[in-house]
Amino acid sequence: MTIPRNAERFLEEFIKRTYYASEHSSTLYAATLRHRVRTGAVRGIFESMVDLSDNGDLMNKFLNLPCPKMFMYGEQNAALSYLSHIQSQGVRLAEIPECGHFPMYSFNWVLLSKILLQGNGGLQNMPFKSATNVILI
Repeated sequence: MTIPRNAERFLEEFIKRTYYASEHSSTLYAATLRHRVRTGAVRGIFESMVDLSDNGDLMNKFLNLPCPKMFMYGEQNAALSYLSHIQSQGVRLAEIPECGHFPMYSFNWVLLSKILLQGNGGLQNMPFKSATNVILI
């Protein structure tokens, strides 16, 4: 399969923009991206993400899940416009300190367990039978 030059260039430019972004862990995310994504798949991935974001009614789908919900976000995303709305709909908010858009690269997993099991908005007061009932989005 031959990959169009513009796809290669797009991925290189995306990696470069991400590498130099100011958000926590963007550099680490960018440094590993080429090894995790096939260049030829990038266009389809990005187009489907945009289409789902614009037309997929994702917020309503999330809010209507038939289970308790928690929305975890990095402190650099604390200004997300929909946080107060989803909180008013019964979603517990959990802000992750020193974290940006890529939480899986920004924080340690011990902190995650504290957020989920102990901290403000944690899962200790939610009606879960086990940790396997938790959906992280």
